[in-house]
Amino acid sequence: MKIFFIVLGVLALIVIGVLLFSVRVSVTLCFGKENKAEFLLFGKKLKKKEKKEKTQPDLIKKLGLKRVIQFLFSKEAGIPGRIGYIIRKTVINKFQLNVTVASPDAAQTALTYGGVCALLYPVVGYLETVMNFKEDNMKIVCDYESKDSSIYFFTEIKIRILYLIIAVFTLIPEVVKLLKEVKNNEQ
Repeated sequence: MKIFFIVLGVLALIVIGVLLFSVRVSVTLCFGKENKAEFLLFGKKLKKKEKKEKTQPDLIKKLGLKRVIQFLFSKEAGIPGRIGYIIRKTVINKFQLNVTVASPDAAQTALTYGGVCALLYPVVGYLETVMNFKEDNMKIVCDYESKDSSIYFFTEIKIRILYLIIAVFTLIPEVVKLLKEVKNNEQ
C-alpha cells in the first residue's frame, strides 16, 4: 500500500510539473535588404514542412467560409474570449521592434514615418496594457539618406501549458455544437 501512495505521489508531482511548465517561443523577422524569418520552440528551430496542395476542409465545404468565420468570432462561440484569455496570460520576456522608414523623396519619408508612428505606438501601447512585458525596446527611425525601409522584429514569448489546456477545454462544447450543426445541415 505504501508503494501505491509513493507512485501516486510521484505521478501527481509529474502532472503538476507539466501543468506549471511554460512553453517558450522565439520569433525573429527581418525585412529590408535581406529577408529572414526564424521561429524557435524551446530554443530549437522549427523545420518547414513541404507544402501540400491546398484543399478546403469539409466544414468549409458544407457551411461555407463566411458562415464558419461568423460562428468562430461570434460571442456565442467564445473563441474571442479564449484568445483574450490566452493573450492576458502570455508573458513577453523580450520584445524588440526596430523600424527604419526611408524613401527616395524626403517628403514621402516624413509622411510614411508619421503613418508608421500613428499605427505602431498605439498598438504596442495597448499590448503592453493587456500582456505582461518584461523587456521591451521599440525604435522607429526616419532615415532621409537611405532609399530602402527596413524592419527588424524579435520577441520571446512564454505561456504556461495549464492556461492553454484551460482555454481548449472551455472551447470543446462549442466545437461539439458546431459539429452537430454540420451534421444537421447534411440531413
